[in-house]
Amino acid sequence: MAKSAGANLFDFENDFEAYFDQGFNRLINSLVEDLSTPQNSPVYTGYFASSWKATSYRIKRESRQESDRNRRTKTPWSTVYHKLARGTGDTLTPWGVKKNMGTIERRYPGPFDFNFKQYPTVYISNTVNYAPYALEDGKTLAFLGDVKEKVNEFFTESQRLGQIKVAGKAGRRNAAGQSTQAQNISIF
Repeated sequence: MAKSAGANLFDFENDFEAYFDQGFNRLINSLVEDLSTPQNSPVYTGYFASSWKATSYRIKRESRQESDRNRRTKTPWSTVYHKLARGTGDTLTPWGVKKNMGTIERRYPGPFDFNFKQYPTVYISNTVNYAPYALEDGKTLAFLGDVKEKVNEFFTESQRLGQIKVAGKAGRRNAAGQSTQAQNISIF
């Protein structure tokens, strides 16, 4: 929240609001982006990880038919959906385990932009019908357990003060008669 040299010091309220808007939006976009990765979402076809969204209202899940149709017919998810994988008894089957074979292509790419005064609550959710089932994987819930650290990262102002160092101790001459550098003393 550092001021530039020509800034109006009496416009603190607007600067403060802009600071929080910026941090709020960076946090929201970062969370959606992080949720759309194989580290934080289960990836079979990639459709679930591609379907994270942020809005100012509760997100309605799509119908079961729509989720199934999109996974089966839309690229890039349909190629993985129809790919054969090892099933029970080591046979190739379209219903075998396809973990981490999918492609993540965000359906709601953002960037999302909210005014924290106008929209103090933002909903980040997944739009696929089978989201409760997919969340049983545990990756997403583990990630959400660490969100507090991410909030602190985006709302903690880094110290921007400079350092002033003063040559407070004189240098000495070494045995060869050359002077060594003076030591700096930090005054804050």
